[in-house]
Amino acid sequence: MPSRDAAHPLRLATQAATLVRDARLLAAHLATAPGLLGSAAWLLGGRRFHYDRPSSELDVRTYGRDLVRIALGGMLSLPVVVVLLGVLGPALGWYLLWEWAPLAARVPAWLRTVVGHPPLAVTLRLLERALAADRFAAVSLVSPPSLVHPPQAPASPAAALSAVADAAAAAGDPPPSPAVVAATVTADRPEVWYLVNGVAEARSMVAGSLVALKAATGRDVMGLYNPSMGLGVDLLECLLGRSLDIASRPVEVIAQRLGRDLRQGVRVVLLAHSQGGIIASNVVRSLLRDAAMGDAAVLSTSWGEPAPVPPSETTTPLTTAHLAQLEVYTWASAADDMPHARLPDGSTVPFCEHFAAEGDLVARIGALTFSGALPAPKEVTRTSEHLSGAAVAGGGGGDGGVSLPGWHGVVHVLKEGPLGAVGRTDFQGHLLKEHLLPAMAYGALGDSSVFVNKYWVAPRRGKGRD
Repeated sequence: MPSRDAAHPLRLATQAATLVRDARLLAAHLATAPGLLGSAAWLLGGRRFHYDRPSSELDVRTYGRDLVRIALGGMLSLPVVVVLLGVLGPALGWYLLWEWAPLAARVPAWLRTVVGHPPLAVTLRLLERALAADRFAAVSLVSPPSLVHPPQAPASPAAALSAVADAAAAAGDPPPSPAVVAATVTADRPEVWYLVNGVAEARSMVAGSLVALKAATGRDVMGLYNPSMGLGVDLLECLLGRSLDIASRPVEVIAQRLGRDLRQGVRVVLLAHSQGGIIASNVVRSLLRDAAMGDAAVLSTSWGEPAPVPPSETTTPLTTAHLAQLEVYTWASAADDMPHARLPDGSTVPFCEHFAAEGDLVARIGALTFSGALPAPKEVTRTSEHLSGAAVAGGGGGDGGVSLPGWHGVVHVLKEGPLGAVGRTDFQGHLLKEHLLPAMAYGALGDSSVFVNKYWVAPRRGKGRD
């Protein structure tokens, strides 16, 4: 869903429609919830021990205390979820009664607004205010100066160009900016990598992800820690960032950091997992909005010619051209869209690519459904265009469906079934280090991806297909 502009807040009707949409999506895929940690054969049958899984989130020896804290945090935040459902559910039901019920058409619009809207509007506003605290801002885990460096182990120009072209063709997107390829094979441009984590992750788990990513790519990665206050509160933040399209504090902090890097001529690679995919989507949208204003400012002051301002100047406006140096890669993304912009030469920015397991509930209600990688439930309709406004509600007529925003970037799917040397349900799950990165290491996921062809330098232990 397109991000809310502070000056043009989303209509309550749009927020209500997306709440209904997401409830339907969750109900349609809820049966896959037990597979978030892996299949029974994976967890109980010992299949997971056939593969190396460095720093796995389920490693009790490494994260025993953190796992206990996460479990306790989830139990302590459970009342938050109960209260949320106890307040939001009736408020949404009251709104729908006055707007979507057959008899509502006979009631004057002003009366429906006065009587039916306040409970839902007040509830959503209170949620927004509660999660606007600085406590929810992203926190960097590693000192920035050590992270800006020239690319290591660059791919050949031909290999990089082929990987980008194949991924763009598979996604049905216009071609990505040539800078995506050029920056990969040029050693005189600095780069910086960031990772945004998902829900209910301890700092030590995110630090383990940074180690695993460096082992796979040879790059230092900064962890932009999305802090957790328990699963219940984290789900509220997901609700605001995706269903209600309200930017969270991590979005604001990360967008500012990435905008600064891009204005200084640094190539930025943004990695995200799970809820981090929602944050990444909103960060990109925020950058696109700032870039549009920067484009207008440059044109208005230079009569169509870019102003020669040194990249180091903090007054340099962010423009769409800067976003050619941004690449976004997500795993098990819970986002419902991924925005982009088109440059005058027809190419698109930023470059985006996504990875997910077919049996993962979070990916099913996020990247897999909204990209079209999996069929949408019958209650939800999908359009092929990227909507520039809010999602279109189906009102009270027809099937009450919602037209979904478009998706940018190919999604590489780990399907359930024999894949080379791996078993039918091997690597099926939601976790980054337990499932998805090992799947890539063993050739079961992403063989044709840009990420693997451009950046993966660790030995790959098998060949598969995705």
